[in-house]
Amino acid sequence: MRDIKSIILYSRCAKSLFIVICITLYILLFTYFGNQNDYKSFEAKHFMENKEDANTTRQPKSTTANIVEEKYFVNTYGCHMEAMKPLATRVLPYIHRLSTVVCPRVQLLTTKIVQGKNYLFFNHSVPELRSCCGVKYLTDVSCAYEQFIRKDDVFNKRIGQQYFRLSTKRRYLEVGTGVQYLWIRCSAYGKMIYNDTLFFLPPPPPPTKKENRKPRTHEKLSVMILGIDSLSHMHYLRSFPEVATFIDRLPHTEFWGYNRIGRNTYANMLRLLTGRSPKELNGTCHSGNKTFDRCRFLWDDFKAAGYTTSYGEDSDQHDILTMHGRGFKKQPTEFYLRPVMQNIRQRTHYEARTLGKLYISMECTAGRLYEDVLYEFIYKLMPHMRQKPSFSLFWKASGVHDYFNYARTIDKDYVRILRELQELGIMNHTLILLMSDHGLRFQGTDCEGVDFTQTFQGMEEISQPLLIALYPEWMTERFPLAMANLQQNSHSLLTTFDLHETLKDVLHLEQLSDYQVTHRTFSLDNDRGISLFLPIPDERNCTTAQIPSHFCLCFKLRQISPHESSVQKAAQFVLDSINDLIKPYPQCQPLRLVKVLAAYNLSGRRQKNIKHAIPKAPYYPRTTRKGEKVDYVASDNDGRAVHKIRVRLSTRPGEGRFDASVVLRPRMRLDGPVTRTDKYKSKSYCVNDYGIEMFCNCL
Repeated sequence: MRDIKSIILYSRCAKSLFIVICITLYILLFTYFGNQNDYKSFEAKHFMENKEDANTTRQPKSTTANIVEEKYFVNTYGCHMEAMKPLATRVLPYIHRLSTVVCPRVQLLTTKIVQGKNYLFFNHSVPELRSCCGVKYLTDVSCAYEQFIRKDDVFNKRIGQQYFRLSTKRRYLEVGTGVQYLWIRCSAYGKMIYNDTLFFLPPPPPPTKKENRKPRTHEKLSVMILGIDSLSHMHYLRSFPEVATFIDRLPHTEFWGYNRIGRNTYANMLRLLTGRSPKELNGTCHSGNKTFDRCRFLWDDFKAAGYTTSYGEDSDQHDILTMHGRGFKKQPTEFYLRPVMQNIRQRTHYEARTLGKLYISMECTAGRLYEDVLYEFIYKLMPHMRQKPSFSLFWKASGVHDYFNYARTIDKDYVRILRELQELGIMNHTLILLMSDHGLRFQGTDCEGVDFTQTFQGMEEISQPLLIALYPEWMTERFPLAMANLQQNSHSLLTTFDLHETLKDVLHLEQLSDYQVTHRTFSLDNDRGISLFLPIPDERNCTTAQIPSHFCLCFKLRQISPHESSVQKAAQFVLDSINDLIKPYPQCQPLRLVKVLAAYNLSGRRQKNIKHAIPKAPYYPRTTRKGEKVDYVASDNDGRAVHKIRVRLSTRPGEGRFDASVVLRPRMRLDGPVTRTDKYKSKSYCVNDYGIEMFCNCL
């Protein structure tokens, strides 16, 4: 008979307990040493994971007629763009559910239009006003409104002031007719309780009986650009599940090869709106002129064709055409939100933020977020879109530009907008581009740890913005060849130059007939801008599309050791180029290199030489300095020769993070602009130069 010791040692229970203890110790040790990894090992793991993901990712659903290999978004003769996973393992730690941002101040008044007259409507009961503002009687509240009009894109002009008091007997106050902008203030007991900017956009006159009897024809196609700043295609798939589900039930095409062509919103959208690059505009209509009044934009063409035109953004300080210039002296479109947003920023703006370690800060006016003002603008214009052909551009930047997780909070907002467009019948005669300009370039305080933009996938996503086209079903029936081309181009390399040509075609629908499309296809060149109603040539690459190598997703990136001599020399060359650029600005401190965070070989897959290729225009020539001849041959981790490198580096002072692509041979030179991936606005307050501010750390 076994003794007690033997029973304890050799029993099944003891063996099981021993195994559990061993597994627990293994997990604890693995977790401990795993957490000791520095930035370099984190980046290396992320790079390898995406390399594996590219081989296993299934191609998202698409209406394209092409059969595309599963691991590529684009797989043509001129471009191989590897697929990404929206929910790759290394992305998951950055995803958090944000608390709703509430603007805490009272929304005392709203606007209403009744029988063509504009009214301010008192929006609260007396008990609510007592609770929020300590007001006992409505008669204790005295108010004044100032009407203002737009002078130009920098200044508004006040044209009158009226005083009034709130009353329980009268909840409406008539203020005028037509388009009106009002700045309103209310106070009680010597304290301001309401400060807001409101606007009126009257609906169009009702159609006559004759117009009501006349059936709606499709002679003209309206255009709506619904833009969401800093939204990559992958981030759309992560953040807009309800929008994606809604769109799946509609005729649409999702474009997987849409590649950014410029550093920021201005550079990308200017190509869409004018068909020209910023440099080309500076050499022509914008030369020596701080406004864009002499430049021709797409809305000018649509206006000349009898369309109603509208343009609105949920900011005036960081909007597309005034952030780096003075915008327009003459109002560019018939309906224009900028005067409202300008008055909000100057007179009624304040900030609200969520609580906690992972917080966000948003801009408000009274009880509304900036985005609510943009949504109000869109909804008030829908009666006009319903009745008359229209061209509209609505651009949202607040929140999504700065915070990784904010996009998820506006999913329902855009479903409501799309549903309203559908229910009002506007979708039945409108081409809608749901799009962005680039992916997230900065990370805010809604995430912790290493910035998402510093990961390999974060770097790649910056250059793959969202683009989805929604169109009426009758277009496929009326223009079968043009729409087949549109769907086939869903897996072609595209830029905003192509979108410009596409929207020009909308003005001339007769050009989309099968006969015209066939005729135009025979004479098609491999140009930088091609209408999506025509077939994008398989030979197109980043050179012919004029996409700088630094933004080009057709390259297969292969990691290089940051300690390679070629990498260190390239990083120092980038730093010297930046310091040469800021040298004429004594208020900017010279930068010094802290660390090369990562490096990649851009020469692993050379783009094929295409006949009739358009030579690539130089970008930011001021940042290019003459480099030394390179008499060495570097190699990447796979043993391939290196001729072109992308480096990611950190600098001081200012803790800057920069990315740049450098050609090594025969002489070093920058291949495209240097980009920055950390927030720098508060550090560059001493300069007001678009080309300098991202490099300047003020003394």
